[in-house]
Amino acid sequence: MPPLIAAALIGAGLYVGARVIREIASLVASDKPVHPAAADSKVATRDLGHLELDPTTGVYRPKQD
Repeated sequence: MPPLIAAALIGAGLYVGARVIREIASLVASDKPVHPAAADSKVATRDLGHLELDPTTGVYRPKQD
């Protein structure tokens, strides 16, 4: 009886693993963004150049020449 239980647990694990892999593969193949914030195309990005750490505030700011 224990080998039957072990075989059932292994089979269930393989089934769940295959479903997870299939779901991940469909997410990778789809055009939908995985992260909800990535779907927001209203976010403007700009190149700030080289950044330097401000030691007093701990915030990165554009490098002052």
